[in-house]
Amino acid sequence: MKRLTKTLISCSLAALMALFPLTSFAAESSAVSEADAALISEIDLPLSYVPISAGHLHSAIIKDDSTLWTSGYNSYGQLGDGTTEDRAEFVHSMNDISAVYAGYFTTFALDKNKVLYGFGSNEALYLADEELTQSENPVEIMNDVVSAAIGRYHSAAITTTGILHMWGWNHKGQLGSSGSQEMVSEPQAALQGIKKVALGLEHTLALGTDGRLWATGDNTYGQLGDGTYNNSSAFIEVRSGIADIAATDFGTLILQNNGEVYACGYNAYGELGDGTENNTPDFKKIMDNVTSIFAHSKGAGAIDADGTLWAWGWNDYGQLGVEPQTPRTQIAENVSYASFGSGHIMFLTDGGEVDVVGNNEKGQFGNGDISENNPDTTPVMEGVITVEQQTEITPPSVPTEMIIIILVAIILVALLVITFLLLGRNSKKKDKPSKKKANIKVKATSKEILERAAAVKSDDTADNLDELQTAAEESEEPEEIADEHSENDDKGEAQDE
Repeated sequence: MKRLTKTLISCSLAALMALFPLTSFAAESSAVSEADAALISEIDLPLSYVPISAGHLHSAIIKDDSTLWTSGYNSYGQLGDGTTEDRAEFVHSMNDISAVYAGYFTTFALDKNKVLYGFGSNEALYLADEELTQSENPVEIMNDVVSAAIGRYHSAAITTTGILHMWGWNHKGQLGSSGSQEMVSEPQAALQGIKKVALGLEHTLALGTDGRLWATGDNTYGQLGDGTYNNSSAFIEVRSGIADIAATDFGTLILQNNGEVYACGYNAYGELGDGTENNTPDFKKIMDNVTSIFAHSKGAGAIDADGTLWAWGWNDYGQLGVEPQTPRTQIAENVSYASFGSGHIMFLTDGGEVDVVGNNEKGQFGNGDISENNPDTTPVMEGVITVEQQTEITPPSVPTEMIIIILVAIILVALLVITFLLLGRNSKKKDKPSKKKANIKVKATSKEILERAAAVKSDDTADNLDELQTAAEESEEPEEIADEHSENDDKGEAQDE
């Protein structure tokens, strides 16, 4: 039993020693982050769910079983199927995917373990590996990611703790924290407290968890929204009270908390949605009653509170429909989510159907056909989970290190409880004299009596021996009784006195 107790105590101490490094893991991580980038955050963001994404000439969809399917142009391996063959029908690329981001010639996929992968062109170091020119198979880029974005010349990812990381080209300061570096090959921390990022051609928008808008990079057309045309190589705070953000090549759109949409920057194709083609460095209000906004290249759009999808801007491939209107065109009703590519628009209906409109010259519709101008919406897939449905079925994420800490703590408490119980039981046993110990005492007493008897040298030795032997036999009683007799004798002696 003693050996078992010692073992349990040793295990408890070992568990305690293991718990201390784990409990300090987050603090150590923050310390490293502070040393490297002076960024510390206590935010715990949920994993993003992005079910559809329209790229330059390809498309991506996440099915209800979390498998990723891609179609369209594939010369750089951007479909992630291990080939460079264009696909007019959707092909399976990856499993267990939560969000997908289709860029120009590269695709990002975020899995349910918060690992960000990339495949396709590595022209602007999208894959964060200087040795690669392209990859037809997924390449792991970064861990602990909850959201990402891929632009024409730079990339971004947001971690669970709300730290914005950026990499790629930086010649206009679009990375926000890399100084004079023209190229950054690996993700670098740039800003803290961020929940969403949007990338223009050479500018970056970051939405804070507190609703503040930050911007950096090219400002030639006033796309940073600060009222000037001055470029910035560091993030500047532009506005507050923002719910959503989107970026065209040289423009910016913001959705305020009250449902109003504002836009600024380049407007030659009408991508600001104000009915003109005038550039502006100041935000102009263009819509009310909106729940989400989208943009890409030379066009943009919004879903209003009634679920109607509206679009405006470039229309060379019929992506605005049969009869485009000014300043915006109604595309569809009962829409849950949308994604705008260079020449085609994908949207997800409330019923889980994915429809596409616009350019299909590389088979990006995924329905087996190839054609350039498609002003009519085309259903291409059913059974896709909407963002609202995914939010309902996805439990809040718990950081892995926290789970480990909880498990170790439970084991530690259990070991300590068992140890204390065993120690308590041993203590009680020590308080009770055992029969074995009483017998040893009895035998010792008998031996002493016999030794005394052998020393007697008077004439009544025999009588005394008989008495002493009788006393020895009587002393064979249990220790408790012997003690009682001793107490009685003491009382008798006191009375005699």
